[in-house]
Amino acid sequence: MLVKNHTQLEAAIEGPVLNLPLRLKDGLATLLQTIHKKPLATGYLGRPSKEHVKRFEELKSALSLPGAGFCGALKEFGTIIVADGAPEDQIAKALACGFSVVDLRGTTD
Repeated sequence: MLVKNHTQLEAAIEGPVLNLPLRLKDGLATLLQTIHKKPLATGYLGRPSKEHVKRFEELKSALSLPGAGFCGALKEFGTIIVADGAPEDQIAKALACGFSVVDLRGTTD
């Protein structure tokens, strides 16, 4: 789904959100959360805790898994938001798993 405005974004989001590309300090994810108001996999913390960094590394590893491993490792997320720079293979795997994918590429300049 290509989202063109904030009303569509809020309506499109189901459950916890994973933003791609995955970033330890993701200001865009944090900004978008002010619209959709759902839990995030990442966000922006000025001083990430050890737990936050560990979780980030776990997600990073999960994104490299093939097929069913990818789907299973990320099953807690309801929606994956894709922004510019997201790896095409991760987007393809998310779609193949049946995740709700919101495509913001080209709209975040």
